[in-house]
Amino acid sequence: MGFGAFTYYAVTMASGGSLTTALDASRSWDKAYIHIPTMPSAAQVYIQASETATGTFVRVYQPTLNSSTVGTNVFTIVSNLTNAMVPIPNGLRYYKIETDVSCAGGATFYLLFGDGA
Repeated sequence: MGFGAFTYYAVTMASGGSLTTALDASRSWDKAYIHIPTMPSAAQVYIQASETATGTFVRVYQPTLNSSTVGTNVFTIVSNLTNAMVPIPNGLRYYKIETDVSCAGGATFYLLFGDGA
């Protein structure tokens, strides 16, 4: 069982910042993950996306499971998660990583994309 093409990007958040620069994943991928080596202190992480590199980036939401009502659940990675690999919404091309508090000392996140099973 192969996993097809695979690519890996590092995005850095500046010290005192709460948003990374835009990442162009070059295309839409079947699988997407974020690796968080060290979580910025007390910060929750959000995924932002846009349809173009210069467009408006907005937070990504996830559907409410087992519900007939459309939910507005923002995709959030909790603040106590560290040294973890987390699946994130796929099918997007332009990403930004956002935290809900300023990041003292900066932070680096790794985005991994792949195709296949």
